Order: sequence, then C-alpha cells, then structure tokens
Amino acid sequence: MVGHVYPDPQTSVPASPHVDTEELTRLGVLKILEFHRGIDNHLGTGLFEAPCLMILLELLLAEFEKRRLSIKHAVINSGVPQSTALRWIDRMVAQGLITRHANPADRRSAHLGLTADARRILSAFVRQVRD
Repeated sequence: MVGHVYPDPQTSVPASPHVDTEELTRLGVLKILEFHRGIDNHLGTGLFEAPCLMILLELLLAEFEKRRLSIKHAVINSGVPQSTALRWIDRMVAQGLITRHANPADRRSAHLGLTADARRILSAFVRQVRD
C-alpha cells in the first residue's frame, strides 16, 4: 500500500514551553495516523479499517500543511479499496463533513476539503486523544 511517511511526533514536538496549539493538534493527527498504520502492520491490512476517520484526518493534516488533498490521494491513504473509499467520500459529502471542489488546473480531478463543523469535531477529538 502506498502511504505517507510521517515524522515521529515525539521528536517533532517544539521545545518551547509556549507551544502552538495548532502544531500540537497537527502532531496529534500524525500520532493517530501512525498508530492506525502500526496496527495494520501488526495485524495485517484490512483487519482494522477506518476509512472515514483516515480520510478526515488526512484532510485535517493537509490543512495544517497548507496543501490540497485530491480524491485520488484520499482514496490511496484511506487504506481500503477504491470503491469503498469513494462510497465513504460520497457519504461524508452528503452528511456535510467534507466538500468536493473541481480542480481548475485539471478538470479530470477534484480536491476535498473539511467543513467548519468537521474541522471543529476533529480538532476536539485529536486534542482529547493527545491529552
């Protein structure tokens, strides 16, 4: 499976006592993604699937890193078959968690984005897991 190589959250923590909460949330997202990938490595791919959460966390991470996430890359990083990931994307769009935007540079592709509600919910979840 193609996936991200994430920096080690423990070695990436800023040394300053006045740590940026957005940076801590970004590091929390990385920690959750690495945890999930670690379970797959130990139990085998497909035994611990959470495509909705993985796509949402990848979108939050993309926002922190000031980059866009294409549907293609969301599907790849979800860790499930393409048809399954696309069904989850459609469901999350319908539920108002994510938005789909045409790529002006390439009309064959589209980008995904988080809604304000999803961003708020995910940030609270990540802070809870992190703390």
